[in-house]
Amino acid sequence: MPGAEMRSRRDVRGGGVVMKTLPSDTFAVVWSELKAWGSFLAVLALVCIYNFFSSLSFLLHLLPPHTTKAIRAAFSRLGSGVMYDTMDYWWEVRHYHRWREEHFCSGVSGQCLELGVGTGRNLPHYPAGTHVVGIDLSEEQLVVARQAVASGELDCTAELIRADASNLRGVVASGSSDFVVSTFLFCVCPEHLISPTLDEIARVMKPGASFRLADIQYSESPGGRRVQEFFAPYVEAVFGARFDGKVRQKLAEHKLLKVTRQVALKSDTHWMIEGVRI
Repeated sequence: MPGAEMRSRRDVRGGGVVMKTLPSDTFAVVWSELKAWGSFLAVLALVCIYNFFSSLSFLLHLLPPHTTKAIRAAFSRLGSGVMYDTMDYWWEVRHYHRWREEHFCSGVSGQCLELGVGTGRNLPHYPAGTHVVGIDLSEEQLVVARQAVASGELDCTAELIRADASNLRGVVASGSSDFVVSTFLFCVCPEHLISPTLDEIARVMKPGASFRLADIQYSESPGGRRVQEFFAPYVEAVFGARFDGKVRQKLAEHKLLKVTRQVALKSDTHWMIEGVRI
């Protein structure tokens, strides 16, 4: 392949040595696959470990309080910063990267508020000319996101703020946003804060502005639900996420936010909910 970087491979046939070449892209794909499956197997192992010890949770009461606290803190740290991206790598390679390009960020323009910006995975996918205000409660994850902003490689401009999405008064002005994007924030949002967060979304949006919310719910398939239930204790412990899909019910009841389309991203579990501010 003219102009393409190549690597050599020795192929022994009948005592002779034939030099073959492979495109470097092949190695990049193989390495990406290995990392993805390595991430998946690591998560699966942690799920099994966590579920095993959860089944023996009564043992925690026999340990000194500081030991119990350290164990819980160790699992909590898995969901922060670089470790969060590492644990989520399989999903990023398999699904999230494509969803960001095709669904979450495509066509966004003007002033965009992203709630739960996390480590900034969406930022490279926003179109040029978009100004993103990214909100997150986790300072550890915002540190990673700020590195993406400082790199100068984004098409959009962005500012990142540590704040509570359910109370943005004094942080984001009323009627200032053309778009609101939130990917899987409501999976980790306590149920009593879902309605206040939706109220804040409605407050900061201009009339006619659009929102896109990605969410996860339990599958209606018995087999799919059993798999989710197996992973659920670990997912809640590490990522703080649940599969109850309560935001869809709250949106249906909201007076200022109207759902216009729901897109099934994966089976009947992962959804993108689109709508407008009335």
